[in-house]
Amino acid sequence: MRMYKRGQKWYIEVGRAKKIAAFESKPHTAALMASIGDVVASKKAGMTPPPTAMSHINRMDATYRSYLIDRLVKFGLMDATHQGTMRPILGLVDQWITAKRQAEKSAKHIKRLNEQVTAIIDGIGADQAADITANKVTEYLHYRRTTAPAKKKKQRQWETISAQTYNHYRSSLHNFFDWLMQNGICSQNPAKSIPPLIAATDPKRPRRVLSQTDLTKFLTYVRASERRCVITGERRYWLYRLACETGLRANECRQLRISDIDWVHNTVTVSASEAKNSKTVMLPIKPDTAKGLKKLCGRKKPGSRVWPEIIDHLSEWMQSDCTKAGIKYETTEGVFDFHAWRHTHLTRLGRSGLPLKDIMFLGRLSSAQLASRYMHSDTEAGRKAIEAMPDL
Repeated sequence: MRMYKRGQKWYIEVGRAKKIAAFESKPHTAALMASIGDVVASKKAGMTPPPTAMSHINRMDATYRSYLIDRLVKFGLMDATHQGTMRPILGLVDQWITAKRQAEKSAKHIKRLNEQVTAIIDGIGADQAADITANKVTEYLHYRRTTAPAKKKKQRQWETISAQTYNHYRSSLHNFFDWLMQNGICSQNPAKSIPPLIAATDPKRPRRVLSQTDLTKFLTYVRASERRCVITGERRYWLYRLACETGLRANECRQLRISDIDWVHNTVTVSASEAKNSKTVMLPIKPDTAKGLKKLCGRKKPGSRVWPEIIDHLSEWMQSDCTKAGIKYETTEGVFDFHAWRHTHLTRLGRSGLPLKDIMFLGRLSSAQLASRYMHSDTEAGRKAIEAMPDL
């Protein structure tokens, strides 16, 4: 291997009739030749290129870097997999997302994968797949676990992520690199070196369940209350009541349409496109609830949403209603936000004596372990049971 000058530019000869155009600066060309020498030596030894050599190449202009990698691969001095890791990472993400769409994955699933992988790439400042290492990803996710960045104008503030969300980010990155490996773009998956966290021991936002007395008090107040933002007390009452009876999540309530409610058989259908588990299910509701919802919807078209007012103010409504109803929004047990209705629904099912299998079906839960996270114990009932035990 040698370097020579022709006109104003230096060239590197890596073999017979194999030349690479370098720079006008001799020192820069010499440094590049040294890096190429390291790449060639690692190729002959059957090893991956050393980080120092790749770091030097990564710092070059994108156009020249692409030219250099193409030449090295063409001359047989670098494996094609290493060429793939040097390609712009966001372009690879776009191809991966396209492949997911062609595989007919759900739009919600694809959106989550795209957002989480892009967040990791932006967070560690990666330009190519080679820039993503297990250490960098772990540091970024740890930062997201412990730090909530300052809120910018007209931008929703981040919250620190839970162990479960940490695992979701890791899983999305794992999925992305599996696709890269299947397509021969890279040879290793850095996500495999990142151990998952134990999500069960780290609830991000503990919820609490109201007693029957407080629940009645809360719903009675809401029904008689004034308009909150753009929604009346009556409409909030039926929203809360339906969430309590069915365990619908916030987005499922947001997307619920009049045609999803069967007034004859007293059921609510959650479509696969809106359900978290992507499965369509019909949930029973009380006849009084069905009548109330029918009156609430009036003469609206079947395709209309039941609560078009819902955007992203549900937790604010809940907190305000709790305060004015004289009920604590947050205690040592947890918070009573909108998702707490799901906890309330499953807890009431459990206390009714319904078999666990039926509870899992109505709650659309995949495991008994997950059901146990939603079903809260009744401290007062437990105390009475202990007092009723015979004396020793």
